[in-house]
Amino acid sequence: MEKAASPGVGIARVGVAGDSAGAYLAAPLAAAHPRAVRTQALLFPLVQLDDATWSQTVLRDSRVVGRLAVAYINAQMAGVAAPSLLHAVNARTPPTLMIGCTHLDPVHPDVERYAQALRTAGVPVELTVYPTQAHGFGNMTHVSPVAVQAIDTLGARLGEALRDGG
Repeated sequence: MEKAASPGVGIARVGVAGDSAGAYLAAPLAAAHPRAVRTQALLFPLVQLDDATWSQTVLRDSRVVGRLAVAYINAQMAGVAAPSLLHAVNARTPPTLMIGCTHLDPVHPDVERYAQALRTAGVPVELTVYPTQAHGFGNMTHVSPVAVQAIDTLGARLGEALRDGG
C-alpha cells in the first residue's frame, strides 16, 4: 500500500482481490487500509480457518483435501492468530464484490454469513451465486464458459468500481 502513493499510480483506484485462501488474505488488507482500498473482489472466499465449520457442510465427507489444506495452513501459522473475517467487518470495510457457489462449495455457508455481516455493517455488497458450479470454478476458464462469463462479469464490475467509485 505504501507504493500505491507513488507517482503514476492511481491511489484512488486501488482494489484487492483473491479467491479461496487468497480472499482470506485480501480481505484483511482491505480492512487495514479502508481509505486506500476502494473495493474488494472475493471469489468463494475462505472466511475462517476452522475445520469444524467445514465439517458441518453437505460435502463434509468429501472435504478431505480442503480439511487437509486448513490443517496445513494452521500448522504453518502456528502461534499466529487466524481470525475469522466475520470479526473484521465494520462500516469502513470497502464495498465488496463476491462470487459464490452453493451446495458444491463447502465454504458457501460462510460466504453467506460474510455477505450478511457486510450488509449489517452498511457495506455495499454484491454477491453473485453460481449454483451449478463448484468451489474454485473461476480457475477453469479454459474449459468452462460459465467460468469465463463469471470472471468477465466480475472484471467489468471491478473496473466500474475502480473508475467510478462503485
